Amino acid sequence: MEPEDQAQKQKRAVIRTKYEEMLGDAVIARRLERSTWNRVVQEARRDGLCRKWQNPVFRKRYVTKGLHIMFNVKNPATPGLKAMLAAGAELTEQDDVQIPCSLNYALGQKQQAICDALLRMTHQQMNPAVWREAVEEVQRRARRGRPQDIKEDHQGLYQCRHCKSMRTTYTLVQTRSADEPSSAFILCADCRKRWKMSA
Repeated sequence: MEPEDQAQKQKRAVIRTKYEEMLGDAVIARRLERSTWNRVVQEARRDGLCRKWQNPVFRKRYVTKGLHIMFNVKNPATPGLKAMLAAGAELTEQDDVQIPCSLNYALGQKQQAICDALLRMTHQQMNPAVWREAVEEVQRRARRGRPQDIKEDHQGLYQCRHCKSMRTTYTLVQTRSADEPSSAFILCADCRKRWKMSA
């Protein structure tokens, strides 16, 4: 066996062990690790990267994806992720019932689908409450000072250089050191032209 293959197997075993410690289920841990590997291979193919373990970028993506999943599943703010994986584990916890081989295969496929779905989730989908607040804050900032917020009879301090309108708004920002003048960022409500002046 080549040393590169051995290094790959060792790293994948480490990730699988971490998943098993986190979930307490070896079968789900194996399936989740396989889904992690497949997802990184798909992303590398999409981005045109070499999908070999020798490629340090590919290796880093694999480890990063594994850490990303571990962090989000362990995170108390995202209990739904652990519950989702636990639902996959409960499918096979029927010790008193003999499961036929074809049904066992179907259950394995369902577990793999659950793991694949977890790997396809974005960070916004994994923790929507946190990201909803952040997105709303960004949207609130973007809406501030928009031309539609300016009244029709508004007369600004600056005249637009482009359309000669006085319907402008400005924001003073200290972009340089404190002993230098502020910069005025000006927005025209009519033509939407933006420019910067030293105040």
